[in-house]
Amino acid sequence: MVLRQYIELVNDTPTRLHFLQAQVVARTVTDPVSGQTKGVRAWQALVDELDGKAVASTFSTLSDKLASQLDPWRENGRLPTVDFVITQRGDGFARSWQVEVVPRGAPRG
Repeated sequence: MVLRQYIELVNDTPTRLHFLQAQVVARTVTDPVSGQTKGVRAWQALVDELDGKAVASTFSTLSDKLASQLDPWRENGRLPTVDFVITQRGDGFARSWQVEVVPRGAPRG
């Protein structure tokens, strides 16, 4: 089992993740330009498998776009029954994510 504190997505590289459980958490972040702090909501999940290998890690995103694709699975209790293949593209405000939902144990299609 690999121990990693957080999962970091790499542009244009599909990453297969299995989430055990997830929650929306409140965080305080500091703007790197202005130095001001503000409260945000982060979608955060415990990860036990990364690209087919056992891990003990956390996946977290501040992006509402990405969270909106993942959160329905948390809300309906089916999060542990599927894997997510997430491909990140772009930078900054132009960043986007392609999310493929794969039944647990099934090969990617």
